[in-house]
Amino acid sequence: MWSTILAALELTPEEQAWIANHPVIRVGVDPAWPPYEFMDEQGKHQGMSADYLALLSQKIGVKFQIAPAQPWSDTQQQLEQKQLDFTPSIVSTPKRDQFLNFSQPYISFPVVILTRSDEAFIGQLEDLSGKRVGVEADYYADEILQQNYPTIQRVRYPYLRDLLSALALGQVDYVLTNYASASYAVQQLHMTGLKLAAVTQYQSPLSMGVRKDWPEFVSILNKALNELTPEQHQRIRQHWLGIKKENIYIRDIWRLHPDIILLLLMILMFVVLLAIVFYFRHRLMTRKLLAEKAQQELAESEKRFRLLIENAPIAFAIFKGKVGIIKMLNRTFINMFGYQPSELHDVEDWWRVAYPNPSYREQIQKIWYERLELARKSHQVLEPMEATVRCRDGSESYIRFHAILIGSLSLVAFIDLTDQKKYQTALLTAKENAEQATQAKSLFLANMSHEIRTPMNGILGLTALLEKTELNERQHDYVTKIYSSGEFLLGLLNDILDLSKVEAGKLELEKQPFTIAQLLEPLRALALSATQHKPVEVLFYVSPDVPKVLLGDLLRLGQILTNLLGNAIKFSAKGEIEIGVATITNKNHQQRLHLWVRDTGIGMTTEQAAKIFEAFSQADASTTRKYGGTGLGLTICKRLIELMNGEIKVQSKVNQGSRFDVFIDLIEAPQDSSSLESINIPKLNLLLIDNNHHSALAIRSIAERLQWEVDIFERLDESLTIETSHYDFVLLDADFADEHSVQYLPKALPKILLQTPLQESDPLLGTMIDFKHCFTKPITEEVLLGLVPSAIPKAKFIEEKPFLARRILLVEDNTINQLVGVRLLESLGAEVDVAENGYVALSLLQQVGNFYDVVLMDLQMPVMDGLETTRQLRLIEQFTDLPVIAMTANVMATDREACFEAGMNDFMSKPIRIQELREKIYQWLK
Repeated sequence: MWSTILAALELTPEEQAWIANHPVIRVGVDPAWPPYEFMDEQGKHQGMSADYLALLSQKIGVKFQIAPAQPWSDTQQQLEQKQLDFTPSIVSTPKRDQFLNFSQPYISFPVVILTRSDEAFIGQLEDLSGKRVGVEADYYADEILQQNYPTIQRVRYPYLRDLLSALALGQVDYVLTNYASASYAVQQLHMTGLKLAAVTQYQSPLSMGVRKDWPEFVSILNKALNELTPEQHQRIRQHWLGIKKENIYIRDIWRLHPDIILLLLMILMFVVLLAIVFYFRHRLMTRKLLAEKAQQELAESEKRFRLLIENAPIAFAIFKGKVGIIKMLNRTFINMFGYQPSELHDVEDWWRVAYPNPSYREQIQKIWYERLELARKSHQVLEPMEATVRCRDGSESYIRFHAILIGSLSLVAFIDLTDQKKYQTALLTAKENAEQATQAKSLFLANMSHEIRTPMNGILGLTALLEKTELNERQHDYVTKIYSSGEFLLGLLNDILDLSKVEAGKLELEKQPFTIAQLLEPLRALALSATQHKPVEVLFYVSPDVPKVLLGDLLRLGQILTNLLGNAIKFSAKGEIEIGVATITNKNHQQRLHLWVRDTGIGMTTEQAAKIFEAFSQADASTTRKYGGTGLGLTICKRLIELMNGEIKVQSKVNQGSRFDVFIDLIEAPQDSSSLESINIPKLNLLLIDNNHHSALAIRSIAERLQWEVDIFERLDESLTIETSHYDFVLLDADFADEHSVQYLPKALPKILLQTPLQESDPLLGTMIDFKHCFTKPITEEVLLGLVPSAIPKAKFIEEKPFLARRILLVEDNTINQLVGVRLLESLGAEVDVAENGYVALSLLQQVGNFYDVVLMDLQMPVMDGLETTRQLRLIEQFTDLPVIAMTANVMATDREACFEAGMNDFMSKPIRIQELREKIYQWLK
């Protein structure tokens, strides 16, 4: 603290008022810029600017509040943002003038260039082009280089001590800084090896910077600075800089003692010359020693190389020159071929003994020399070659040759592939045998399928016809069981064929547009028939984000869900089964289709679930006896899902049920891919009363896909109020169709009974309530559309005898299948003629002309098969458009392709179902 008593300033009333309104000034300082300012170890502001602030605080009567220490770049940013008001030591620059006003300079020092003692002196900054010059970041010197010297490599450091350390360590070539700062830092840090390289034309006049909107304070500061005496300025400088005038320069010594300087220079030149002589002598001796050492190492390296080649486990030979003089044969070579070095002088000796057959020798020599010439021209490794070599004992070995060219030498490696060749031959033979076995297996399966399907067509066809006759209850039960057994046998056959196709990689997936309704409808038919005698409720849940139309293999997806649903029904004695469809997004942001089947059946242990997807595997032996099955269904499901790039997961607990989740890639079909007719569906408001929470949510999900609104009640009592005017229909679960519940139902609303297949057989169910419709669960969109008859597509209706007055030619050689085909077609109203083979059919068609509407063609027949018959038929102009539908027991993919190549229009596999028969013929008659 300075004790000098200062006179009062002469301030204007405005300036005095300003001071009264600003008693505290927020000051931003540089914490590491001695001697101008810095923070000491106790965090106190020190330096020349601190002493000036102490004088100015007494003079002006304000308090300077020093901000916490931070890098100078941050301080400048806060000054620009007016988070700080004032800084005491700063140089005015155009950039800073944009956000600060400056007082008059109160101290000034030149900007100097420092370098290491071993570097040369320079003239000015222009001489530093391309050099690494260190500066303090955002300081005045930094702006000088940035604005005026772009060719200098500017290296920025936050603090001066880091900058000087970088110079001493050679990380920069020069330092540009303020003279006072450099002098103080060098003295305080006791740094040696640095020198002043040049004094630049730039001065560093320090002023006090004030925020732009305080011009009054600048005027006050200038008046206060003018009041300071020269003695006060000198004391501050002397205290921090200790500047002495007795500076001694080299030019003064030269002027006073030139003889001494010349003598020193001559001595220095002699020492340098002597050092150069000693340096070159030492370098010459070093080179000589290095050459001797290299020669010695080369000899040792050659010795090691020969020792390595000699004891290598691979046969090696070294040939030299164009003649191919043999310089070395290692032990492995001698042991492998039996030839001694004394027997082989050059490569010609090797050709003669290794390849005694002249024609084979010429062939090998030609290949060898062509590859050798190519390797020499391209300077690359010789391309490997293989040949059969005769050994000294008369045996033959299959050898691969690798050669490396080293100057005039050729290093050749001989690798014995005799055993490997034998293994490859054996493997190739085994592969061919396996392919033949696979082909035989496929042929066997195809023949077995044909031979089984032919009688199965008769059994199932005649059973279906018998079921249409007058039967008593017991006879009808027997016929139903016969048909079910036949269907089970057919399912087993299909499973075996599918598994065989998947394993052989011959199962191809289709990509056709289909709707969710098309996927669920067959599952509903299975649920209706399989739960007629079980208290099991089947539910369909479809998330609203599932597209209306998808692209994929509907048949295989249906097969997967049918297997999963069939197992769920089989292993659930009571409870519920939920089939769900939703979409999910995986970690790669791709949409996937999520299908699941959840049941409340017997469940599985962890060990049983782990092997459930193995072929012919079931939970345990008792399962096979109690529930039946082959154990193929889930195996086929897993293989099909993997073909779709999907995955299947299972969760199960004993006596609590199982859940199977299927994930496959979702492909949404184009908007115009739907085969459904565009129908206008009115919006309905439904009241759903169901005490099964899962069932209620499932039915609502289906209704919401029709844009209908559904409210759910899970109980009925006097506490509930039903707004009659709000709803169009009441959907009532069968559990509420009793005398107790009827009193709480609104009488004005039409009521729909929701029942399970088991409840259908109860004659007393719903007699207490007048129901407009009875819907059997599971509920689908088509079922709900029954509430709006006008919305049901007309294509769904097919009359009982759709083929009246239609003429069909059945080409079939099996008499039983002839009978089945005729009776099924006649039951649909068609007129049927039969031809026992293709030749008869062709003759008949040529006689009657365009008499028939459709031809149903078997494939395997005597005299002329179905494929040849169709080819001949297509050669006749009047029959080029006659629909020909294959109806055969050959169901392999190759059979289907052969039918279409021959010119057939469609394909049906035996045994024939009447519904499929009706749809196929109906399609082609249209």
